[in-house]
Amino acid sequence: MHFGFLGDIYSGAIGASGAIFALGGALAVLRPQMRVMIFPIPAPMPLWIAIVGSFLVLTFIPGVAWTAHLGGILTGAAAGWYWRRGRYYGD
Repeated sequence: MHFGFLGDIYSGAIGASGAIFALGGALAVLRPQMRVMIFPIPAPMPLWIAIVGSFLVLTFIPGVAWTAHLGGILTGAAAGWYWRRGRYYGD
């Protein structure tokens, strides 16, 4: 079954990009003033978020698991928010 820009609902996905986006989302919430190395160039966190956001927009093409990227960054940001509020380790 094919649903336009969503692609084939029976296709599989492999890779770690969703997990990388989750780490980035958590980092953006936990350390918003941190400088991130984008290849050899240090960049402030807001610039890194803009780059990741533009990458998310560009991956809305068939054959790319954009839902994994979006789900990863949202899950990471939610986890970062949870940890930042101190609600972990049974608190």
